[in-house]
Amino acid sequence: MVLSSAPHSLSKIYQGQFSSIAKDARSLKLLDWNIERGLQMAGIAAAIESQKPDICILQEVDLNARRTGHRNVAEELARKFQLNYVFGVEFQELSQGSRDAPAYHGQALLSALPIRSSYILRFVNQSEFWQPRWYLPNWQTLQRRLGGRMALVVEIEAG
Repeated sequence: MVLSSAPHSLSKIYQGQFSSIAKDARSLKLLDWNIERGLQMAGIAAAIESQKPDICILQEVDLNARRTGHRNVAEELARKFQLNYVFGVEFQELSQGSRDAPAYHGQALLSALPIRSSYILRFVNQSEFWQPRWYLPNWQTLQRRLGGRMALVVEIEAG
């Protein structure tokens, strides 16, 4: 695994602070979930509500994608449950946004605890299957993307 440079929009980390709760960090409840872009927001919110996790680790999260109503899925969930969040961009979804309002897909972490720092660890050795090709149309079904697989590394203040 090696870090690589990425265009600014692909290296940006979005974040928000909506939690004002001081949580006892001796015992934490974690939820780790591939939320399939956030297509079923009501079901996702209901599951988070029923489980009441202190930390949500979410994969396949959309930001401004047409398929999820141009929502900022991570921020919307963080606001609803009064959690802090960070969202790291994995891909720019070329068929889901526009030149003026690009769409992104990535990973997010929501936390009742304060988030100290975060960064993206972008993997260098990976498939280029998703990369756009001049001979392929930019159809939604082909999921043409810029970017690549990554890990979102987050440091949380836990007492």
